[in-house]
Amino acid sequence: MHPRTVLEELVRLRLVRLDGDEVELLTEAFVPAEDHAELAALLSANAGDHLAAAVHNLTTHHPRFLEQAVFADGLSERSALDLSRLARELWAEVFQKMVTQASARCATDRDEPRPHRMRFGVYYYSEPERREDGPPARAADQA
Repeated sequence: MHPRTVLEELVRLRLVRLDGDEVELLTEAFVPAEDHAELAALLSANAGDHLAAAVHNLTTHHPRFLEQAVFADGLSERSALDLSRLARELWAEVFQKMVTQASARCATDRDEPRPHRMRFGVYYYSEPERREDGPPARAADQA
């Protein structure tokens, strides 16, 4: 694909803006918010690879894939929101490093006779805790 074609598509998607010879990044990541078919494909690929790593780790001893999580209970709604922001900040840093390294390695490994693929991702999720008697606690009850 010609670089100009890629640039025009980035402009069309409102991910970048052209100002003369300069390109300004308008977003830090691309998520196809309006294309449900593409979102479903991303969900399927991400969840599939995550589950494949987890199943591999359960059924094999060596080498295991990275598959870990940090979790906390007893948080206020405010703390959960603050941690969500922190997760996005940390992901932005890791995302940039991984993209840089992956791009360099793809260029170096271009002629690899048995190419491999990889996926590296992260997620953040929070919700009100469930009370012992069943229904979820209200946010005001958790503070």
